[in-house]
Amino acid sequence: MNCLIPAKGQSLRVPKKNTKLFLGTPIISRVIKTALKSLSFSNIDIFTNDPIVKGVVYNEKNMSVNVVHESNFLSEKRTLSDVVLDYLSIKKIEKGKLAILLPTSVFSDIESIRECVLKCDEPCTTLLVNEIDKKALNCYVGNIRFCDRYKNVISQHIPTPLVDSGQFYIIDVVQFLKEGCILGHKINPITLKQPSIDIDTQEDWEEAEKLFSRQF
Repeated sequence: MNCLIPAKGQSLRVPKKNTKLFLGTPIISRVIKTALKSLSFSNIDIFTNDPIVKGVVYNEKNMSVNVVHESNFLSEKRTLSDVVLDYLSIKKIEKGKLAILLPTSVFSDIESIRECVLKCDEPCTTLLVNEIDKKALNCYVGNIRFCDRYKNVISQHIPTPLVDSGQFYIIDVVQFLKEGCILGHKINPITLKQPSIDIDTQEDWEEAEKLFSRQF
């Protein structure tokens, strides 16, 4: 199975996020090392056009890590699904499974990655998720109830909701190409065994360093 690490150069909220030092080490280097140590992938592709990202990757000096040159400009508005579609087109991949490890996914530990790989048989996306408070199922977007399904259900009967942790995915390529998105109508969730933070802002970064230091 190939592992894709999509690593665009720019980030509006955290400048140069993918190569920023996380507790003294470029964050993408930590993620690459985790992918290698998991022994789960035939090769690891870093999908980027950023020279700084390329420099970090080349410093790894490992034959299992490759740079695949992105054909289009990775703008801030492009979704992860857009990037994966471009990667599959360039690599001419039309079937099978593809792992996607985000370059800031420091909370994707080796055990969790291996569990996803072992349990990714279904034709849907296998991903690492977090459990969240049951009250989330009665949330509002603006002043409108998002879902009516649980509005008159007592809390004991409300299932524990799961949310994408923003860490690691394994897609079924055929199904992904049909739906055009990573998170389709059905998923195969694997719950992370420890808390995690999806790093999107500078505040997230600082909290992630504190949490990572406590856990690892």
